[in-house]
Amino acid sequence: MAINHDDGAKDEEAQQTNHEQELPLLSILSTRKFFTIYFMAVCHLFFGYYYSNVYKTYGNKYINDDQFLTSVGATAGLLNGCFKLVWASMLDYYPFRRIYGGLIALEICLIFLVQIAVHNKAAFFISTCLIFMCDGSLTSMLPALTVGQFGIERGPQVYGYMFSVFGVAALSSTLLFSFSIKYFGYEGMFIVSSVFSIAAAALAFLLDEKNKFNFAEAYDRYKLKE
Repeated sequence: MAINHDDGAKDEEAQQTNHEQELPLLSILSTRKFFTIYFMAVCHLFFGYYYSNVYKTYGNKYINDDQFLTSVGATAGLLNGCFKLVWASMLDYYPFRRIYGGLIALEICLIFLVQIAVHNKAAFFISTCLIFMCDGSLTSMLPALTVGQFGIERGPQVYGYMFSVFGVAALSSTLLFSFSIKYFGYEGMFIVSSVFSIAAAALAFLLDEKNKFNFAEAYDRYKLKE
């Protein structure tokens, strides 16, 4: 007797859809995939929030030109916004890990290079613009990544909670800076930032992008816990 593979595939797809609809949101938010993306984003954003708050005071230690430093921030902020569109568009052609891997590697290098670049106006201008460019990358890619991993139906719901990474990163960066700057100085905080960025790179490497969130398996685990 011939086996109708199309009917089997349709039944499996229908079952996956039912599990996707029935699985409680809390069960999705407590999975490894959610936490991997969440903490990757927090670690990535840490340096961006830190540097955007201190680039002017840090640069002023070596470059006594307030007008120049203001123009650096304005230009870097403009590039930050423009490149958000670029990175989000590139996800249509390249996988997330390939794009993000290059960006986070560049950011880690810039954390150390900017400490040398600050002695030269042109170098500081370029490095700051590149840092802002890298910082804005995940902001635009995170919604697409979340929906891509958790599906078009549940992805937006998951992103509602994923969005809190921006507040968590901003608060943790501000608090750590406030309590640690007098002990570590700017250079010490750059080292701390590099640790966070390396952690973000490691979590991105661990993210299994090709295997989307499996609602059937998650639903089975949820039912076993009941």
